[in-house]
Amino acid sequence: AVPAAQAAAMRARLVLRVLFENGLLQIGVQHEYRGSQGRITLFFGNKSQHDLSNFNVDIPAPAYLRLQVQAPPTAVANGQQAKCGIMVECMKPFSDTPPMTISFTAGGTSYKYPMRLPVVPSAFCEPLALDEPTFMQRWKALSAEDKQAQLVFNAPGAIDMAQCKSLITGPTACRRACRRRTSARP
Repeated sequence: AVPAAQAAAMRARLVLRVLFENGLLQIGVQHEYRGSQGRITLFFGNKSQHDLSNFNVDIPAPAYLRLQVQAPPTAVANGQQAKCGIMVECMKPFSDTPPMTISFTAGGTSYKYPMRLPVVPSAFCEPLALDEPTFMQRWKALSAEDKQAQLVFNAPGAIDMAQCKSLITGPTACRRACRRRTSARP
């Protein structure tokens, strides 16, 4: 059995991650998601011998996310920590994480750190347990005209039609595997 203190430390590491760290600044991130919405908290730790002034967190809102960024601190004192809360809502599928820039002045020198806000599409996914009749009902509902999407793109190279046919109709084809699995049910 794992001692309670060790288990608590393990949970803390899973929830709070270090996003960035150098001799001046440490940025930690904590996030929680429910459905299409999430809450992110960025923690800024001043590791320098100077106050971090003109502190700014710039996160341009991409079209695929709705963001509400709590006003970040304008300064982080020497040895202190500050935080910035972000509410995020997924508006449509995406493949790229949003850009974020942290900038500040320390000891008369300006610093600017471009990075990515750690928001990934899979964070908005939730498992759904369905029995077979409910699954089939939902699957058939997807065939409505407004529920279908098609994307046509150019292949990066030549397409081997024999290989494609083998993948679709060959012995390892998905539909045959599905047929075998369903026929094996009692």
